[in-house]
Amino acid sequence: MRCPVCGSVDGLRESVVTDLLLGTTKKLFQLIRCSACTARYLDPQPSPDELMSYYPNGYWGQAATSSSPLGLRWIYRLEQWYKYLVLTDHVRFVMKRVRRSRTSEKPTTLLDVGCGSGAFLDRCRRKGFTVRGMDASRKAAQQAAQAYGIDVIVGSIDAADRVAGAPYDVITMFHVLEHLCDPVGVLQKIAGALTPLGDLIVQVPNGDSLQARGFDTKWYGLDPPRHLVNFNLGSMRMALARAGFAVQAVRHFSLRDNAPALVSSFFPNLDPLARAVRGAQSRPDMAYKRLLLEAIYFIMVLAAQPAVLLESWLQRGATLMVHAKKESR
Repeated sequence: MRCPVCGSVDGLRESVVTDLLLGTTKKLFQLIRCSACTARYLDPQPSPDELMSYYPNGYWGQAATSSSPLGLRWIYRLEQWYKYLVLTDHVRFVMKRVRRSRTSEKPTTLLDVGCGSGAFLDRCRRKGFTVRGMDASRKAAQQAAQAYGIDVIVGSIDAADRVAGAPYDVITMFHVLEHLCDPVGVLQKIAGALTPLGDLIVQVPNGDSLQARGFDTKWYGLDPPRHLVNFNLGSMRMALARAGFAVQAVRHFSLRDNAPALVSSFFPNLDPLARAVRGAQSRPDMAYKRLLLEAIYFIMVLAAQPAVLLESWLQRGATLMVHAKKESR
């Protein structure tokens, strides 16, 4: 098959992979590294229906509520505090980059593709953005509307003929692109939905990170078969250039992703997503065990921060946060 990033038919099989994290399938996929752009991709690519079967119930997880029994309220508060820091980290990057690139004083419109619960959009709205979301999950759209009063377009970006409400000044995509079979086509669609010289913020796992090199096929960020394409900085630049974008800035650190990816690569059974899919935390008799595992995992994430800060400083962090600008035609 052709490389989803550059279209080359020349590639080398690096390994054979399957769903080690969630165990949704035993099907084997070849992991191909493109000889031209060095992106890695799955061969064969799952069909749309097949791909949906790899996102089981509980994939997006369930946070404990403030009335959780057996002391889980402490974990709830801890998780909310960490989520607050994560959102602050994301919003600061977006604000910094957008403020540097825009001269207009009018309200800035922002679309978040794959918006989930809408928490990020709510924070952006507080900063003065006019916001809208897009998500394939109707449940996520309902949560965003109920919790924050945010308008969410229900649908998948790769299936949509056009992006409703366009044009937007800023479009954000956090960990969406690696899930798509035609990332360049989607980026071209995004370019068409932006105002002239509009801004795109995109985040993907970094296939050239120290974590990716060290853990190989067991790296958390690889996540087959849900991640169809594994980008590095070179292939990310190529995908953006083919879609009409020029890269403005690259960041290798993510508070949300780098340390958790390292911990989950070492200890996949502790990963919150894997445990959410197994559904163990929903059983009352497992509440104390869940509390203990949450605490252990969080302590490990904190302990991993110096290591991930070092890899980010070496420009080999586990994620790529890229600010790109739509080029004038």
